[in-house]
Amino acid sequence: DDGGGKLPARPKSKSGAYKDGPWPLYKIGTDYEAGGARWPWPGCGWKPKLDMTDRDFTSGLKFYLYDEGPFDMAEADKCMRKHRKLPDEGMKEFDRAFKVNEREYFTEYPLLPELKKHPQRVMRKEDAQLFVLGYANGFARYASPCHTEAYGQSDDEWDDKVAALLSEDPMFKRNGGRDFLFLHSRYKVDMSKKLKAVLDSGPIIATFDRYSGRLHAYWRETWKRGNVIVLPYMSSVALDLERKIPEHKDDKKRYYFRGNMHRWHGERSYLPKLAEYLGNADFKEVAFTAAGKASNFEPVLRESAEEIRKSKVCPSPEGDTPTSLRLFEALVAGCVPVVIGQANHTTYTLPFPSLIDYDSIAFFARTFTEIVQTPDGLKKFGDVLESYAAPEATYKKVERLEAMRQEGIRIFEKHFSYMRNPNGVLTSLLFEAWVMLQQNGLAKGPHEDPSPDT
Repeated sequence: DDGGGKLPARPKSKSGAYKDGPWPLYKIGTDYEAGGARWPWPGCGWKPKLDMTDRDFTSGLKFYLYDEGPFDMAEADKCMRKHRKLPDEGMKEFDRAFKVNEREYFTEYPLLPELKKHPQRVMRKEDAQLFVLGYANGFARYASPCHTEAYGQSDDEWDDKVAALLSEDPMFKRNGGRDFLFLHSRYKVDMSKKLKAVLDSGPIIATFDRYSGRLHAYWRETWKRGNVIVLPYMSSVALDLERKIPEHKDDKKRYYFRGNMHRWHGERSYLPKLAEYLGNADFKEVAFTAAGKASNFEPVLRESAEEIRKSKVCPSPEGDTPTSLRLFEALVAGCVPVVIGQANHTTYTLPFPSLIDYDSIAFFARTFTEIVQTPDGLKKFGDVLESYAAPEATYKKVERLEAMRQEGIRIFEKHFSYMRNPNGVLTSLLFEAWVMLQQNGLAKGPHEDPSPDT
C-alpha cells in the first residue's frame, strides 16, 4: 500500500503500444504504462460522458441528513464568525479571516447548507440509500470554543456525543456505517478517540487527497477499505467569488507559478530550470503561511489572482500530495494547468472522475525525476509547452489551448466553485458516493462493475 488505500488492479493493455505524445505529456484518462487501457474506477476516464443529470442518479440516490442536536452546526457557525470577526453571513471576508492553508481545506462549510435544501434529500431514514453527517469536526474546531447544551462543555465532549448517537443508531449498525458519508478536509486531524474509532469503522470520508500521508496514517481502516472520495480544494475569494476572466491573454506573462519550491514530493526545485526554456515565465517562491495573520496575506492573494488571470499556462507540480489548490485556481483563472506527477497517483486523486474529462482541461506530464533523467529532458518539456503558448504556435495548437481554457472555466463553474455554485460541488460529490455505494454492493444501479468502458 503506497498511501492510496485499496484501489483496483492496473488494467491490462487491449490496444498494444499507446502513443500519448508529445513527450513528456500523457493523457490522464488512459494508462500509458498499460498501453492505453482505461483506468478502473475511481480512475479518471473510467466511464466517459456520465452526467449528474442522469435520471438513474437523480431518482436512484436519496440521502438522509443527520442535522439535529450535536450534528447541527448552526450555533457553531455563529461562534466561528464571532471568533474570526466575520459578518453574520457570506464568505466575502474569508481571505482576510482564514490563512490559505485553513481556507483551502474548509470545504464542508459551503456544502452543509446545500445539504439541507438539496432536492435528493429525504426526511425519512427508510427512504435513503446514503446517510450524510451534518457534523463536521474540522468546522467544529474552527468554531471552538463553542459550548452549548447540545455540544457539551469541551471539544471532545462534542465529538463523544456524536459518537454515542452513531454507535446506537440502527441505520449505522445495519451496514456497519458503510453507507454513511462524513466531510473532513482538514489537514490537521483533532478528534476524540471515541469519534475517531466510530468514523474509521466503516463510513466514507470525503476529503482533499487520497495520498495524504497524514490522513492515511490517521484513517487507516477507511483507507484500507478504499472508502475515500476526493473533493476539490476551495479557491480564494479573490479568484472564485470575485471572478474576473480576461477575454484574451497577454503574451507578456505566458507561464505562472507561486508557491513553495521545496515540498516533500514533486521536486518543484526544477521549476526555475524549466523557466530557462520558456518565454515569459514568472515562477517565484512564496511561503503562503509566512505572513502571520491571514489579513497580512490578503494583498498577496489579490496580486496573485490578478497575475494568474493574465497567464496562459500554469504548472501544478506534485507537492505534499499529487494535486493541490493550484490546479483549481488555474482553472477558475482561465490558465491551463500542467499537472506534473505520477500517473497512477494523479488519476486516483482528481475529484469527481466519473463526471470530468480532465484531458480536455489540463495537460499532464511525467515526474520531474523522469524528465531530468532523459537527455535534454527539461528543454524538450519547455519546447512542448512553448509549441502551445508561444506566439509562433500553430493555429491548431492555439485553438486547442483556448478550447482547454474555456472548458476549464466551464468545468470549474459546474463542479468546483464552492463560493458561487456549492450545489454543483455537492451534487458531484453525491454522484461519486452513489457510484461508490454500487461498487460496494450497497446500492443497485448501472455502475456496479468497476471495470472501465472499452
